[in-house]
Amino acid sequence: MLCPKDRLPEIKSKNSYFDFPGNVFQQAVIDGLDKYSSVTIISAPNIKGLKGRIFKSSIFSHNNLSCDICLPIFDVPGLKEIISAWNFWLELKKFKDIDSIIIYSTSFPALYAASKFKKRNPHVKIINIITDLPEFMSTGNSYIYETLKSVGIKLYNIYSKYIDGYVLLAPKMIERLPCRNIPWIQLEGIYSNTSYKITPQSKLKGKLIMYSGALEAKYGIIDLLDAFSMLNDNEYRLYLCGSGSAIDIIKQRASNDSRIIYLGVLDHSKVIELQSEVSLLVNPRPSKDEYTIYSFPSKTIEYMASGTPVLMTRLKCLPKEYYPYLYFIETETSIGIRDKIIEIFEKPEIERNAFGHRASEFILNNKTASIQVQKIISLIKNLK
Repeated sequence: MLCPKDRLPEIKSKNSYFDFPGNVFQQAVIDGLDKYSSVTIISAPNIKGLKGRIFKSSIFSHNNLSCDICLPIFDVPGLKEIISAWNFWLELKKFKDIDSIIIYSTSFPALYAASKFKKRNPHVKIINIITDLPEFMSTGNSYIYETLKSVGIKLYNIYSKYIDGYVLLAPKMIERLPCRNIPWIQLEGIYSNTSYKITPQSKLKGKLIMYSGALEAKYGIIDLLDAFSMLNDNEYRLYLCGSGSAIDIIKQRASNDSRIIYLGVLDHSKVIELQSEVSLLVNPRPSKDEYTIYSFPSKTIEYMASGTPVLMTRLKCLPKEYYPYLYFIETETSIGIRDKIIEIFEKPEIERNAFGHRASEFILNNKTASIQVQKIISLIKNLK
């Protein structure tokens, strides 16, 4: 859940895991909601790796008007969820005049508190925004972790009967949710000026390719590295930023090929700046994996909004309205990626830049916070 902006440096200093893409998505939703109604945030950020340390509670304001609360986090599996559920309830029960409660993710603690509040206030509508199905989210390497995850899913399923509507990133998600006969809408992503702060940048010289995000083999990073190694042109550069289990492989490849540049974990503002300055943005995530039907990679909208051409696979979750604004990897192998990169760079630069500009305009005209969140507002109104 959303973390106050002024506490992000604290998270980085503790070397803790934090869902930065999720944080950006939530901020975009909130930016949109602020245009229509008063919003108060009760948040328990999804932080891991504190190793027994407490992430202290704090008061913050997401718009200089609200009085929001960031709950304390004690990263002990099992105990953390129990404490969060109780803390959510302690804060939520202070409110007297609420029309709706919007929950981000399949969070049992938040849903528990919301359902308890709804029992006392039946008129309140509970909306659940689901960006990832729990069964496809990261798995642990221990029996205890998997057991606790299973318990969390069961508890969520039990309390899901209090949910009045869903906001889903992909239509197929509804088929795997416990409540299939309630209203839902698709909201595959949001572009928010305040979240991304994209401004026109001059392009850097060279054939510059960039990937930002989770550096995992399952997301096609190794295929991308293999494809790049087959590009026999010194003008090419491959920039990678983010974290993940493939970092050691990336560093090894970079030591053997100076054209590969690992930038580490950058501030989001710097990532956005680089995305607008390079020549091509790539997302090699394989489309054959089952989970791609039930999710939508947030970087798609971020990439497209940059004005830089985007190359990606034809993911099953991708609405067809996006097709005219993307280059696609048709053969999902390292050779297929290589060939498509060469094909793109054989196009005149003016043509590539125009293609990226049209993609940016599509996002700016159709996927802004005010436009996308209006769908959530309509869903809530139709429930009353």
